[in-house]
Amino acid sequence: MAAIHYDAARLAGYRYPKRYFIGGTAMSDYSYLSILKTCAKKLARIQKIKLSKALEIVARDAKFTSYHELSEVAKRAPLEQRLVFAAIGEDTQEDVIYRDEIFYAIDREVEDMLSGDIAETNAYGFSIENLEATSINYDPKRGILVVQVIFDYQGEQDSERPFSGSSFEIVAKMELLLRDNVWSLVENSLELTSVNSNVDNDWYD
Repeated sequence: MAAIHYDAARLAGYRYPKRYFIGGTAMSDYSYLSILKTCAKKLARIQKIKLSKALEIVARDAKFTSYHELSEVAKRAPLEQRLVFAAIGEDTQEDVIYRDEIFYAIDREVEDMLSGDIAETNAYGFSIENLEATSINYDPKRGILVVQVIFDYQGEQDSERPFSGSSFEIVAKMELLLRDNVWSLVENSLELTSVNSNVDNDWYD
């Protein structure tokens, strides 16, 4: 019999923000262990195998020797790297901010929020550079990453205009949500806590 593998993010579902039902079983939290257990339930149903076998498949694909080892590690270290990768497909939680759908969503919102400030510069074509997470916290009850980042928002100088700024140093906070195998920026969650222009070195909120 051919080995059975699975795509954790695809199987997990990620359909409702608080609870969803898989074959009559409610998932009331989004801990990485719960996500992987839900994957196993779906795998068991799709492949018509026992749940115990599906749990072992999920554990081995996540680089654990057994489901028992996986569950024990999850109790001690719920954000252990193998659990993170198996559940969300990233080596670390910080890597989520570099996914295209997140990076460009941040870029669009920053452009909108700073439209007035950008108009006062002598630059165009602004984009995010040097994006880095400085604080990140996963809320397993909501399945949301709460992230603080720093980055430069830089534009190309217009040589035909007097210098009036071409970049901003920004500190921001946001919430990121995973549903249906897609990460998204939670609506209205992006907050620019500090913005500093390279013309005006006074920080303001």
